[in-house]
Amino acid sequence: MAIGRTIAILCCGLGFSSWAAADPLPAPVWDLFSNNRQPQAVRAAGDAAPRTPPQQVDAPKAVPAAPKEAPQIAAKTAVKTAPVALDAVPDDLVIRNMIGQMIMIGFPSSARDESWQPRIGRLVRDGKIGGIILFSENVINPRQVKQLTDSVQVREGPQPFICVDQEGGAIQRLTANKGFIGTPGAQQIAAMAQAQAFQYYQRAAQEMAHLGINCNFGPVLDLNVNPDSPIIGGLGRSYSAEPRKVVTYARSFIDAHRQAGILTAAKHFPGHGSAKEDSHEQVVNVSRTWKEIELEPFQAIVKDDPTDMVMIGHLVHPRFSDGDRPSSLSQHTIKDILRDQLDYRGLVVTDDLDMGAIRKRYGVEQAAVMAIEAGNDIVIVANTKVPDPFIADRVADAVFRAVAEGRISRTAIEESYSRILAAKRKLAERRNYVLQSGARLQ
Repeated sequence: MAIGRTIAILCCGLGFSSWAAADPLPAPVWDLFSNNRQPQAVRAAGDAAPRTPPQQVDAPKAVPAAPKEAPQIAAKTAVKTAPVALDAVPDDLVIRNMIGQMIMIGFPSSARDESWQPRIGRLVRDGKIGGIILFSENVINPRQVKQLTDSVQVREGPQPFICVDQEGGAIQRLTANKGFIGTPGAQQIAAMAQAQAFQYYQRAAQEMAHLGINCNFGPVLDLNVNPDSPIIGGLGRSYSAEPRKVVTYARSFIDAHRQAGILTAAKHFPGHGSAKEDSHEQVVNVSRTWKEIELEPFQAIVKDDPTDMVMIGHLVHPRFSDGDRPSSLSQHTIKDILRDQLDYRGLVVTDDLDMGAIRKRYGVEQAAVMAIEAGNDIVIVANTKVPDPFIADRVADAVFRAVAEGRISRTAIEESYSRILAAKRKLAERRNYVLQSGARLQ
């Protein structure tokens, strides 16, 4: 058994959120929590197992200026526990825990099935998933959302990613008619002065922080090169067809969320704006419509290193695809272009694997294996059309088998796990800042 992996897993049980233990951790183990080093190999080669339309929103009231960057504040409370034998945790469980952190799922509302909310809490506490994504059906009002997010928190170990698509306009779950602030869509935002745009995003991000949401899947970096696109331009989700303008307003989105302690995800790499089809329904081939200029916003945002995640779209194009695989399942897109050429070092997440473009062609479990094999750190499964109470187990089992068969390397799992823990550590530090700032919802 690899000692480093075992202690790393035990660390999660000894109080990850405090970032301190009663006794110093061995250097190789602490490195799993570090941004500066990559994790070591998990097992030697000879081991037993081989390896809605846009809403009009009134102009916001003035908001006090926030500091440009939240101070790096982290609690240092010592945690005292009895010594645990290194062999107490089976090696397979260690790998399964790492895989669990790479899975994010959605779930139906309590109105459809009241058993889901407690089930999600158990999945988080048991380490079978690393995060959840909330959809409109999970949102009733602010008080209910706060109760929901509180119910999935853990006393020890890494807190879950609690994510939402809150771009504004047609794509937002926290809408004004449900008692939330509400936000205009990107196309409306881009018609405002940048300072006003920042205020809208600042208020929205502060609201999310106090509701317990810690990740917003935005901004959209897709260029409006096809105003009639059914999934981008037609819904007013793009800031502009001009890369510089897209980057300017995307930075306002990212900065406002960062100040509130919320992670962001730039999407949909390598550019969804030219698409004539909707990937929610079918495979989207952009071979004849995609233009090189669509890559520019991603290049600029990645170069400045402001975004915590990049979301990969389900797009087919010979420049990005491995054969006829969509970019979200392509090593060429993620490893060769995003990681190597653009030098991106943050988290890479799939778009929803339950979309028609993927589910109809591969099935969720197979797609999850292909996605992680391609280099994604986190796979997202909405799980709302036909909710499967065992989807997290099915995905984890499929990925675990791929690791055991050598299709996915254990080192790749460790590297993704390390990036996830680093992001969650950053999240804890930002969250501590928000709590200590004493800010209130306006």
